Amino acid sequence: MACETAKESWEKLKEEFGGSSQTRNMQVLNLRRQFETLKMQEAEVVKEYVDRLMNVVNKMRLLGKEITDKRIVLVSLPERAWLIDNGCTNHMTHDLENFVKLDQAYQSSVTVENGEFVKVKGRGDVLCRP
Repeated sequence: MACETAKESWEKLKEEFGGSSQTRNMQVLNLRRQFETLKMQEAEVVKEYVDRLMNVVNKMRLLGKEITDKRIVLVSLPERAWLIDNGCTNHMTHDLENFVKLDQAYQSSVTVENGEFVKVKGRGDVLCRP
């Protein structure tokens, strides 16, 4: 079927090469699920994990899904790593060896970007090493 106007041509090309809105929505849902379940592998360095994460984020952005940098919170790191949160003033780790001073009597919880609660089981000072 031939298109008679530029608008018809554009809509036809958009559907042909970009898929219908239903197809794009399904792609966004699949990418969002992939984003939410993405975990850093034990043998993987942080840069490799961030590259995989940003690959998914960029695909979602190309499909028109707005994802702010603040939303990209790396909460899926393994227990040996730090929780990284954009704008965070307090950081968390499961590795007690990082602490030079630790008050385990302190109990609390924090809400991370995806709405989940994480238990805080102490607070203290850490020694950062290269």
